[in-house]
Amino acid sequence: MRIAFLNRGRVHPGGDLIALDATMEALRKRGHTCVETGWDRTAMATGNFDLAHIYHCDFDWSNGNYEAVLAVGLPYVVTPIYYGFSGSYARAVLSNARFILPFSHTESGLLPILHGRNVRVIPNGTDEMFHAAPLSYVRNAVYGVLCVSARGDTDKGVPTVSAICQRLGVPFELATGLTREQLAQKYFDHKVFVNASTSERMSLTTGEALCAGCRVLDTSANWGGEHYPGLVRFDPTDEGLLERLIRWALTAQSWDWRPNEFARTLTWQYHAECLERVYKEVIGG
Repeated sequence: MRIAFLNRGRVHPGGDLIALDATMEALRKRGHTCVETGWDRTAMATGNFDLAHIYHCDFDWSNGNYEAVLAVGLPYVVTPIYYGFSGSYARAVLSNARFILPFSHTESGLLPILHGRNVRVIPNGTDEMFHAAPLSYVRNAVYGVLCVSARGDTDKGVPTVSAICQRLGVPFELATGLTREQLAQKYFDHKVFVNASTSERMSLTTGEALCAGCRVLDTSANWGGEHYPGLVRFDPTDEGLLERLIRWALTAQSWDWRPNEFARTLTWQYHAECLERVYKEVIGG
């Protein structure tokens, strides 16, 4: 199959760009042609595509992607990455999609869509480069608590986690601006990973930290956290609870590794297989 992908461009970093690149690469390994056309109507019209895949649904440029796909007459699916910013844009993008592909059932339940639409929950994947140490591995070199943010030290609840670690007198590190290989090593070097974000559709960093064997504390605002059985989740506005959880995660003699084990099953190849089945239904293959 030939698939045109439409997202938000490449100006600012973000997990959706990492996910899109990994998705296209996994599909290419399965023999498909993937091109990030954006809303370039000429590229879509001349690319002999079988369908389009739109990412995001509730921004003005999301609506631009939708209008471009309609203009060239391509059937399309949409990964909504829903924030609820604009019901009118979201309804437009979702209205004529052959399939709507949220990352979680939580997201699916919040979408402004009509009853009976074709919805398939397809969780984000994780690169197998993060599958290093056995999950029962107890690190001898413990560097304490890790947070990850592509946008620096003011995002993802990082100031809260940093302040808690300072009070507890435990090492804290923020990983930002690293290569994927460098980031993997940061996960391997740390015992505890904390995602204290107040808004996540399905966090790539939570999945990566789980796969890498960290003890993970994950925000309840990460809708995709529903996929990991036994995951320790917390209200990111409850700083006292988070402080108790960090202290416990650093010192507990045993740990429930079920969420880590399940995270390793959600590879990008699995993600691509799920998409492939949907694409075939769209084009009648």
